Amino acid sequence: MTSDQNQEKPPSLFGRSLLIVLTGSMEPSISPGDVVVVKQSTFNQINENDVITYRNGADFVTHRVTEVAKDESGSFFKTKGDANNTEDETKIRSEHLTGKVEWVLPKVGSIAEFLISPIGLSLMFFIVLAIIFSDKLFKRNKKIINEFEGEKS
Repeated sequence: MTSDQNQEKPPSLFGRSLLIVLTGSMEPSISPGDVVVVKQSTFNQINENDVITYRNGADFVTHRVTEVAKDESGSFFKTKGDANNTEDETKIRSEHLTGKVEWVLPKVGSIAEFLISPIGLSLMFFIVLAIIFSDKLFKRNKKIINEFEGEKS
């Protein structure tokens, strides 16, 4: 899973970030269009089999930790997408780590992407217009009915 972001860390609120999944590398557990809630975590809070998000260049990647390893430069994680055949080449060190995936919100990202698309924005605009128009029409009709009933008495 990657997310195009041009920043060191994704925006967060209360130590949690929301990222939309773009690829199928973590299927079937996480699918394109899902939103992952990533809790900011330290290197020592991550274990083998945890799903983490890390920065790889300008992208954020969400994959599963397959091993905690060590080399001459220190500790790092080996990761792999559940749907991939091979481990990732990148050694994930603490400075790359964004955090641990806490929740997966299925298809929420697809809905959000649709709502901010030109078609989604147009649809929301027309729905708001329809609500305003129907409210004014209802109030007008209610006023006419009240006037008519007042004339009958």
